[in-house]
Amino acid sequence: MSRYQGRRYSLSLGQYDKINLKSAKKIVLQIELDIPNSQFDNTLVNYGGKVFQFNEELAKPLSIVVCFEKWVKEYKQLDCNKNSDYHHLRNTLRKWGEINSSETLHKLNNENYCSKSYNKRLSMLNWFSNWMVKQNIWTVNPFDGVSRRKVKKTEKKRSHSIY
Repeated sequence: MSRYQGRRYSLSLGQYDKINLKSAKKIVLQIELDIPNSQFDNTLVNYGGKVFQFNEELAKPLSIVVCFEKWVKEYKQLDCNKNSDYHHLRNTLRKWGEINSSETLHKLNNENYCSKSYNKRLSMLNWFSNWMVKQNIWTVNPFDGVSRRKVKKTEKKRSHSIY
């Protein structure tokens, strides 16, 4: 799928195999020659294959909350409404609104979490972001390599028993 003069074009040439790949490369070269010569056929009929109209409405990215819910349900096999950790993180994502991957670490660092909660959410967001990259929704995991916060250890009160 490519863009020319602000419009998207898509051309299907059959299944992915060596023969069709060579044919596709030939068509790409023809299109690249036609564009500067003002001979580009925007109907794509001259280039063969099946023509698809691109629907901009369907191309809108899924919201981060929808992706998170899908990841929790399908990948983690949990329910955001029953598991409190995922429920709280989903609510945080809702609060953040529509954001892209480059904003997420900044948003997390601006939350007022204790170290334990921060580390738990960092781990969950790291796992989620790895999934987002594998799904080709994001290109990078913004949480990869982020250091966890140090948790202050508190001494437990010891109860002394008298014999």
